[in-house]
Amino acid sequence: MPGLDRDDRRLNEPSRLNPIRLLEPYLYYGLPLSTMQPRWFLIGAALVALSLPGVQCRIEWLKFDQNPVLAEGPEGSWDGGEVISVSPLREGEIYRMWYSADNGSELSGIGLATSVDRIHWTKSPFNPVLSNGPDAYDSGYVFAPCVLRDSEGYKMWYVGSDPEGVWTVCLATSVDGTSWTKHPQNPVLTPGPGWCDARNAGDPWVIFDDGLYKMWYTALNRTYLIAYATSRDGVHWTKVGPVLEPSMEGPDSSSVRGPCVLRTAEGYEMWYRGIGITSRSWTVCYAISPDGVNWERYAQNPVLEGQSGGWDAKLWFPRVIREEDRYSMWYTSTDSGVGQVGYAYLKIPEQLCAATVAGLVLCSCAQGSTQHRRNG
Repeated sequence: MPGLDRDDRRLNEPSRLNPIRLLEPYLYYGLPLSTMQPRWFLIGAALVALSLPGVQCRIEWLKFDQNPVLAEGPEGSWDGGEVISVSPLREGEIYRMWYSADNGSELSGIGLATSVDRIHWTKSPFNPVLSNGPDAYDSGYVFAPCVLRDSEGYKMWYVGSDPEGVWTVCLATSVDGTSWTKHPQNPVLTPGPGWCDARNAGDPWVIFDDGLYKMWYTALNRTYLIAYATSRDGVHWTKVGPVLEPSMEGPDSSSVRGPCVLRTAEGYEMWYRGIGITSRSWTVCYAISPDGVNWERYAQNPVLEGQSGGWDAKLWFPRVIREEDRYSMWYTSTDSGVGQVGYAYLKIPEQLCAATVAGLVLCSCAQGSTQHRRNG
């Protein structure tokens, strides 16, 4: 891979213990594996557990040390105010990112930027590719795009805010990702009538899975929570209801917002912004689900935190894609009225593959040793 793969040292990747070293006395010096004690079974089991994909995707996110990677434009430009949220998509060796921004006044829109290395972005000369208005449903503001590509081109779900500040989910389509047409039936998802999104419905994240469009979105009544809806065509949606609410305590006990969901072999994984009642920090949290409806939070949330006093003191809108060797996350941070985009990544390293092998060998040897003593 280009870019960061040539010099990951810039990302300050911490050193990790290679579990294969645990086996060196046996593999290199030829010591009999049967001399291993039963306690190695527990160590082996732990190594296997730590190497499972569902665990790896939650730990050791590493921020790029030269963040932010995408910032607001020059004063007076359409995106000269702040960058709010992004939607990344990898197409071959090219990364495309649709980002919502404003000029600090009445103009807001969604722009397009491209990159070959995830960190250096070139903004399209045709920006903004989608602007607020002229219809009332999105005349106040447009933000939080989610873009999918299919055989017909591109679909973008985004938040449209009317002059009263009511959020709705809208849809636009494009053949090239640059020229967009708003759907004539916009908005496609509106607040209410249920209690969870009686005030606002926004921040959509959509995937196409098992013949359905599946949307997780931010719902607002008394507080922010995450709700779920499905659709056959991406236009007409059936609401399922809330699927992730603030926890009783911890980093997401005040509100949860801005979901990003990926499909996995085991089910689904979600990254979202959490705010705690006590700390009031804006952090990135993580949850997994077998069906997209019933979610289990990661016990060690948050998985990514901002730096107090830094440009990314408050994190929100984590957007994640999975690649061959890593998870890549672009997130936005807004503090002091300036929103910018940062990059973090999570390697899927060879060390964890080694941990799996070492763990299985240790378990097997421990079992064999135990059986040998029983037969003796």
